[in-house]
Amino acid sequence: MLKVGIAGLRRGSVYLQVFNHLPETNVYALCDTDKDLLQSFASNCQIERIYPDYDEFIQDDFDIAVIATPLPLHYQQSVKALEAGKDVLCEVTSATTIEECENLIKTVEKTGKKYMLAENYNYMPFVETWRSIIKQGLIGKIIYAEGEYVHDCRSIMRDSEGRLTWRASLIPILYCTHNLGPLLSLMEDACISAIGLTSGVNVSPELGALDMTVALFETEKGAVMKFLAGFSIAKEPMHLTFSLYGTRGFLETDRLKYSTHSYLHTELIPNVQGCISITSPLSHPYAPAILGGHGTTEYVLAKDFVRSILEDSKPPIDVYEAVKYTIPGICAAMSIQEGGKKIEIPRLW
Repeated sequence: MLKVGIAGLRRGSVYLQVFNHLPETNVYALCDTDKDLLQSFASNCQIERIYPDYDEFIQDDFDIAVIATPLPLHYQQSVKALEAGKDVLCEVTSATTIEECENLIKTVEKTGKKYMLAENYNYMPFVETWRSIIKQGLIGKIIYAEGEYVHDCRSIMRDSEGRLTWRASLIPILYCTHNLGPLLSLMEDACISAIGLTSGVNVSPELGALDMTVALFETEKGAVMKFLAGFSIAKEPMHLTFSLYGTRGFLETDRLKYSTHSYLHTELIPNVQGCISITSPLSHPYAPAILGGHGTTEYVLAKDFVRSILEDSKPPIDVYEAVKYTIPGICAAMSIQEGGKKIEIPRLW
């Protein structure tokens, strides 16, 4: 039985359900700086090992560390967990600088522990449907990809005492792995250069948050990718969309039903005009009904991670794949800060 420690109980609460459901694991320890929240989860789930301090938490005797804390802490806490002998499942993104990406890889290689990025959108059922369509050659060679993640997060850019949170200062394009992960996985490709631009601070100057950011990426296989990300913008409902254009057709998701509805057009199916509508479930039919806002994706990815530990195999989104998804956003943010200068993306995988 693998013992699991979870750091960050707001986002991490779904993993508490998941790892207590998996037969190979049980949640052994919890960590959160909010002592009331920590005590509440500990009481409800009958967990005795609780820590408001991460450094004390990570020295406890468990096997898997789940890092579900705020994004700026992911790199440092992952490194500490790996060095303490834990296998790590980390929420997105892996890091915020190129140097951090390099050091994360070195730490995984040095410690020999498993690291997996919890990019749940790679596990959306529609992605599996698209993968089958692409492998059948129905859209041909992929030459262009596009993604958008627009979500009004201004309500959580201040804490309960009115102080700005990390989200207010985040350059939105840094948080592009939800788009980039699934698309690069489907394309079996990687980004080699980035150009980033921003609309600036217009909507909520009192927060100092950038409204919209956009990035253009070139890939190793010669495709072009475009991503839009904005978290301080008047927009309802939020949307997270995907498009793939090939030499024989295209795939795209519905803007309002992005996880369950998508459309295919292909020249290779005769006598079809317009698009073929595809409906995919939000949850995997073989998974228990554990919902964390993303269907059953967390259950399936956690199960894959546990399997990789027990079989001593490569995690599906290992540290190299994690950096492949993370570093383009870092380079696009660097480009924004340098006025749209083209930035070469180092190949660390």
